Order: sequence, then structure tokens, then C-alpha cells
Amino acid sequence: MQVQAQWACRGRDSHDVADRILGCSNAALSGENFGQLLDRYSPGTLEHLPQVTLSWLADRTVGRNYIGIAIHLAAAGAVPGAVGGGLARTSCFCVDFADVESSAVSYTAMFEAFRHVTLPPAERGPINTAVTAAELIVPGHRLARTAAALLLTDRPVCIFGADHLDLGERLGFIDEVVSLLPFGMRSRLSASTWTSSTARSHKFRLFFSSADRHAGDHDLMWGEADSRPAGVGHVDAYLAWLDEGDLADRVTRLAAMTEPTGFAGADVSTTLRRLGLRPDRGRSRPSSSKERESRTVPVDIPTIDDLLIQCSDWLHGRHPDSVGVHIEGLRYHPGNPPTEMERAHYRTIIKERQLLREFLPIRHSLRDEFYDLLLQLGFADHLSYTDYCAIEDCVGREQSRLPHRPLAQAINRVKTTDLPVRLLVMRAIGAGAARQTLRDDPIAAEALISILADESLQPHHGRIICRLVVADLTERGHVDDAALNAALREHRYLARTLDRFYPEQPKAQIGVLSALLRLAQGKRLDDRAVQDLLVNAAARPRSQASESP
Repeated sequence: MQVQAQWACRGRDSHDVADRILGCSNAALSGENFGQLLDRYSPGTLEHLPQVTLSWLADRTVGRNYIGIAIHLAAAGAVPGAVGGGLARTSCFCVDFADVESSAVSYTAMFEAFRHVTLPPAERGPINTAVTAAELIVPGHRLARTAAALLLTDRPVCIFGADHLDLGERLGFIDEVVSLLPFGMRSRLSASTWTSSTARSHKFRLFFSSADRHAGDHDLMWGEADSRPAGVGHVDAYLAWLDEGDLADRVTRLAAMTEPTGFAGADVSTTLRRLGLRPDRGRSRPSSSKERESRTVPVDIPTIDDLLIQCSDWLHGRHPDSVGVHIEGLRYHPGNPPTEMERAHYRTIIKERQLLREFLPIRHSLRDEFYDLLLQLGFADHLSYTDYCAIEDCVGREQSRLPHRPLAQAINRVKTTDLPVRLLVMRAIGAGAARQTLRDDPIAAEALISILADESLQPHHGRIICRLVVADLTERGHVDDAALNAALREHRYLARTLDRFYPEQPKAQIGVLSALLRLAQGKRLDDRAVQDLLVNAAARPRSQASESP
């Protein structure tokens, strides 16, 4: 089959002191897009080349998903065995996920198709190449099943003890693992045939390495195909499902599940339901009567209302011995997803019983699971700004304008969110997390101004997002000043917005608008001119919003 790939090459010329994008295709993805992709999914300094990294990229503006494959080769003139920057030259190719989903193309096939492509080509457009759509891979390694199941925990999986394998063998193992997952998960998969032992903060989900980076990964040793249950309900259920039937049939079924999906809790739950799995299947049998009592879900599971009330009673110290049963009852409760009327009812219980409060007298892992379940019961899979405000209302903390950090982390784990919500959630996790969100997924300046101008934005949220937007645009180094200027004019220089965000605080209003105008016009206006602009823009009819001041 023929596929079209956008491309970029990164390395350094003789006069460069650092790696940079040396060229890229003239298409939808820019050199900046490729640079950010390669930075995010960097394996660190590689001592042995070639290596392959796999990544993904989503263009939310057009609803398009890409699979990325980067081939790291020794640069011309590199000394074999030497370690240091500038030794690698990286060829990166991005293929539209829709072009490969119908044929279940393997990563090995993509590597073979692109490995001989020399970048940059004479023409700057995307390249077209033939990719062999081979038969489906039926894994032979038991370790591949374990790795695939553990990936459903949304924690990275690291393979040790595979130094003796060559690139092809490691890439082939990655293909075996992903063949045991729905094909649509490749739209959110990142993997590497090797990562440096000193690369502690990389973003790969599945990778080979020679040392533990101490980041909470699942560590698996090559050649030690541990078949014991993991003790995690849905992981053991998935392993049992892979083991009990014809594996080739399982692989065929998974290959047909091509709808893009991810590894977050809500995505995994949906995947399990589509496969007809109950998370309690395949779980390891407790070794003692005490364990059995604490881990067994009652045959007649109470209603969700009753379970929520029982959890609340436990949290107030009335039934300290049964919280595990009640929370597991919520997790394994039979039935269809809640209707909106049911969600509203559950939200009432959650709010009245203060179930989303910060300090719960349970261990952190159980607390996190409890928050996840409450969010799944009370709120839609995609959180709008209105939904987010309802969560804050359920928490009921007047003294704080953001959800507490453990709850924000739960929202980030189990829900997809609109951009304003994502910024507020990441800010609750930490200022650095919010800024990193904007760096990882840059938003056009005019879109950011439109968010600030949304009249539904509550003032305390608006102030938070305003600070993030100004800081992000200032840090970028380059902003489309014409687009920013047009957006400011369209929204009347945010005069009414800033008056809502900072009532009776003219200095704060002037400071924000002054910073935006400096980016839009390349010069600093004096405070009096900015104040006059705010006054005039606030009074100007909407029909004149696009006129110059």
C-alpha cells in the first residue's frame, strides 16, 4: 500500500552548536511541530545507533491523528562508539493514522519503508512510499502479553536485560505488544527501541533500557515471562481474556478496533466494555480469609446510591472495615453508563456528602481510585466549562478557587476537557504543569484571546487563565502579531473582560492589556494611552469592534 508522510530531519551542520531542524516538508506540520515532537519523545543520548522511537501527534483543529516514527542514525563523520551531542541525525516521518488503520500496518513495516529515504529530498512536499501490509502478528512471547496488559494501567512499561537484541528484534517485540491492544491505541502510543539510562523524564509508554529510572514504571526482565497475576483487577482480566481463547482470533479482533483511543482510565474502561470484560475476571485469588473478605464484591451489589452513602458513612468512621468492598462495588457495578438525570442525582449525593473533599482518611491509592469513580459517575466523559464549575461546586471550598491537587490529578486522568478547563486543572496541579501544557500544545494567539473574551468565564477563573495566556505569549519569542492585533480589536481590546476580571483595579487592567499590545504592536504604549483605549473600547458599540483605535 502507498502512504504519504510529512517529514523533518534534525541534526547539526559544521557551524551548529546544538541540534536543530535542518529541513521539513512544506505541509500541515511545521518545523516547530516536529521539533516539539522530537523533544517530547527524546530517548536521550544514544550510545548505539541506529535506534527507532515511535510517537503520536493530534491536530485538534481538524480532528486528525498522526503516527510518528523517528529513525536515529549516526551522523556523517561520527566516531564509532563515541558518546556526546551531535553524533545522531534523526529522520522523522508522520503518517496520518487514517491511512494505516485499515491495513493494520506494523511499525516494522513502516521502518523498512522509511529507513532508506534520504532527507531532505529534492522536493519539499510530503513523500509517498510503499509500505508492506503484512499478515497480522501473533505474538510468541509471553512477556508481550504481560506488557500489553500492564500498559492498561496508564503507567510506562520498561524492558530490561535486552541489550543483546538488535534493533529489529526490539522493534519486532514492540509490534507484538501493540498487536495485543486495540489498533486505535496506536494513535496515543509512544515507544522506543532504546532509551538512555540517564534520560529520567522521557514520555515513552513502552521502552527498552539498561537501568531503572525510578519513575514508577512497570519493570519487566527479558526472558523472565512472569505469568503470575498482577493483582490489578482489569490487568488480570485482560491477561485471562488473551489466554483463554485462540490468540490469533483475539489479535484479529483487536486489529479491527481502529477508533482512536488512549490509555487513560475512561478509555481503558470503554475498551474493556467493548470486549465484554468485567474487571473482576481473572483476578488472583486471595491467600487468606481476611484478604478474601476485603476483596470480594457482594453477589447482590447494592445500588450506586447506597454504595455512595455507605462510602460516606465509612469516611465518617461509622463502618471502618468495609470501605474496600463499597469502592469495589462502585467499580464493578453492572449496568449501562449513567444517564444525565442519574449523573445529576449522583452529583447531589457527592456534594451533600462531601465525597470530593481533599483529606480522606484512606491510603492515597484508594483515594485516587475513589475520586476517579466519582468523576465517572457524576460527570460526562468530556468536561465542559460548565461541568468543571459543577465539580468545584461539589467540592464546596469557598476559600479556594481551584480544586485540590489530588482531585485535579484525577480529572486529568479520567476526563477529556475543553481548553479553559484543561488550563485550570493543570494550574491546580501546579503552575509549571499549566505552562508546560501550553508549550506542548501551542494554541494560536487569537484562540487564546477568544477564551479570555468568553463571557461565561467566571472572574476568578479568568484571572488565572489571563496570567497563563500573557506568560505563554510572552515566552514564545514569536507571536503572529497581526493575528493577535486583529483578535484584540475584534474583542474590543478585552475592555469589558478585564473590567469583569479586575473590577476597581485599573492598574491591573492596564498591565494586562499593555503586555498584550506590546506583543501585538512591537512597542510599549504608555499607561495613559492604554487607559484611554480601555475606556473608549468599553464604550464602543460591538459593530465597531473591528475598527482601529
